[in-house]
Amino acid sequence: GTHELKLDVYTPEADEIGAPPRPVIVFIYGGGWQSGTKEEYRFVASTLVRQGYVVGIPDYRLFPDVQFPSFVNDAADALRWTFDNIGQYGGDPLNVFVMGHSAGGEIAALLHYDESYLQRAGTQQRPCGFIGLSGPYDFLPLVGGPLEEIFPPATRTASQPVNFVTGNEG
Repeated sequence: GTHELKLDVYTPEADEIGAPPRPVIVFIYGGGWQSGTKEEYRFVASTLVRQGYVVGIPDYRLFPDVQFPSFVNDAADALRWTFDNIGQYGGDPLNVFVMGHSAGGEIAALLHYDESYLQRAGTQQRPCGFIGLSGPYDFLPLVGGPLEEIFPPATRTASQPVNFVTGNEG
C-alpha cells in the first residue's frame, strides 16, 4: 500500500555541540483501534520532552479501513524509521523505548514482545523497553461489538501480547 503515514518528532531545546544524544520514546496513542491522531497527543510529547526525551508520535491506520495486524505493521514501520533517522534529531538510536496508551499499549507491547513485526519492517533492532499505560494485553474472548471485526478469528491469538511474554525478557 502507498498510504501516507507520518510521524511527528519532538525534541528538547537544542543541545550544545558535542552533547550526548538523548533517549527516545515512540508513543503510540489509543482510541480503540478506531480513532485518534498524532496531533491530539502533543501534550504527551511536551511532558516527555521536558524530561529530556526525544519523542516520536506516529499515526497508524484505523478500523474500519484496516483490521489487525495492519495497524501494528504501521507502527513497526514508524519504529524502524525512528531507529534509522532519530540521530538526526539529537536522539540516540540505540536507546529507543516504545510506549503506548490503551489500544496503543497493545500495539506497543506487540512491537516489543513479538519480533515478527520489526523483522517484517526490515530491521534487526529492537526497542530497549516497553512502557504500557492501561493497555489491553489479554482480552480474549471477544464478545460482540466492533472488536470481533477489528480482530479476525484467524489472527486473534496473535493479537494478544500476553502470548509472547516468555519471562526471559531482560
